[in-house]
Amino acid sequence: EGYQFLFKLLYTLYFLELQPESPFIVDLTNLPLAESIFVCDAWSDSNMPPRLQTFAQALKVSLRKHCPDIVSHVMGPPNSSFRVPNSVATIRGGINHRKTLQMVSNTIRCCVEKKIGENSGAAAERTFLLARSRICSNDVDTVAVRALLTSKNSPSPFFSYANICRDPLVLLKCPLSAWKCRSLRRIILSILNRALDANDHLVLKTSPTEDTAFELVAARNAIIVRCLLVATSGATSSLTENPTKEGARPLYCSMMMSTIRSLVVRQRGLTALLVRQGLPDIAVDWLVEFVPESINDASTLKSLLSERSSLTAAERLTAAGASLRVAIVHGSADNENAQALAYAALSVMVSSFFLVIGPVGVPVNCVLEDDGPDVTQLCRKAFFRMLAALQKVNGRNPGVRNECTIALQKIAGLCKGENVMGGVAGVVAARRKNLLKEIWDAVVKANNAMGCGAQI
Repeated sequence: EGYQFLFKLLYTLYFLELQPESPFIVDLTNLPLAESIFVCDAWSDSNMPPRLQTFAQALKVSLRKHCPDIVSHVMGPPNSSFRVPNSVATIRGGINHRKTLQMVSNTIRCCVEKKIGENSGAAAERTFLLARSRICSNDVDTVAVRALLTSKNSPSPFFSYANICRDPLVLLKCPLSAWKCRSLRRIILSILNRALDANDHLVLKTSPTEDTAFELVAARNAIIVRCLLVATSGATSSLTENPTKEGARPLYCSMMMSTIRSLVVRQRGLTALLVRQGLPDIAVDWLVEFVPESINDASTLKSLLSERSSLTAAERLTAAGASLRVAIVHGSADNENAQALAYAALSVMVSSFFLVIGPVGVPVNCVLEDDGPDVTQLCRKAFFRMLAALQKVNGRNPGVRNECTIALQKIAGLCKGENVMGGVAGVVAARRKNLLKEIWDAVVKANNAMGCGAQI
């Protein structure tokens, strides 16, 4: 098993080098790197077979390249002896309960306030994990949350572990600097996952009925998944150090994606709830691409699209766009439900055609909501996003592909009918023809990308 692990570790490092921004990379800090290095040192002996010597050298070079902040404490400079951080060495050497908790608090606070070097995050995480293995884990989690929520000019807030379990959402108040730091982010998520498990039992025990408990847990999970999706997808520029005009740089974190996927699996209908509440476009794309479990909520999404009274026209078309993406990307996992979901989403798309092109003979968009947003523009944006999504349809799911082909033919027919306008001329007619031409071009492009050869 030891040999297999080292070969898998080297494969993981090569994958990290080829795909550094993949959300599925392995967290190296959770692996026994020190023991692996000691084995590599033993294999580097001249008495060992040449293949093992070459393998050990390649593994050590990769470790130095990809995780120098961790390996430096084990390997150190060439020809140096083994070294460990002072805090970790102190805990290993044996220390009382109070000083251990104070050490955890100090390392986390120093990392948040950036008082020590770049390796502070890894040192804080090692101190946190080692303290949890030596003393009561509940006390360590409580001290860590207090340190994370402590600001520079205010005293440490008082939280007991019972308070954290009753309200796990308090962890979402951690400063942005903590979420940007990979090690601190893993500390937050590890505490959050344990607090969520405890909160499930507390809510079920204290709620008057099971339905009430289910609604409370669903609302809690929706808040957490929404916040994590916005953070990991880069939907807000405030979470990035170097925001660009193209948008914020995503936070590629395997542990964050694992938390999102586990909550989607545990909470049926969570995907539909998030779509109904509304998500930024980039967060929707991220959810569809990296959370394959979203197809499990196909029936709930289909029911959502059938609700005409609870959603506005723009919200319904936006929800249809997200549902269509789920059916296209993950339809192969459940062909029957995916085809039904695609049919429901495309039906909303076709029925919204006249909202997209706007009223006839009016020079401006006049369809407005009570609070002011332009319904025509909102529907137009969602409509073109759905047309762009149709370009990704492939032949792995013939049912979804057939539904998309029929919808494209209907939209093409509507474009042909609207091109013949009587009594409208001038700027209004020109703008309308330009929009119809854009829709027609998008339909033709999607039809050619699908490769179905349908006559439109």
